[in-house]
Amino acid sequence: RLLSRLLECIVPIQRGPGDHIFQAGELGKDVLFLISGEVDMIEPETREIVASLRKGSYFGENALIPGQERRTFTVRSRSWCDMLSLSARDLKVVLQNYPESECMIRLTARLRWARLHSTIEAHQVVSRARARAALVTGE
Repeated sequence: RLLSRLLECIVPIQRGPGDHIFQAGELGKDVLFLISGEVDMIEPETREIVASLRKGSYFGENALIPGQERRTFTVRSRSWCDMLSLSARDLKVVLQNYPESECMIRLTARLRWARLHSTIEAHQVVSRARARAALVTGE
């Protein structure tokens, strides 16, 4: 029953190579499921690609975490992409009748966000170290 209710809310989206799917700082309103293609997650400060996602991946789940709804990264399509969008609002309405599922989805989003945040912090440290080394060596 839960799955059929969620499927009723999903909206298909297609983006071409180089299209911005969303920008860092935007208010997240949906979770996106990548059906085909590849996308890059771009750190807004350094403009470096911090992760690439392929079909079967999902992103934008921080829209489900209260207080974390702002997009942290810019996401840009690397190729033609087919995606499914599920709005946080629709998900909230459907999950009112499935509190255990809501808890698991939010927990998974928080855990995934924590792992990604750690990876990004490490990437930023390495980027700063490279910049300092370039200054020292004159490169």
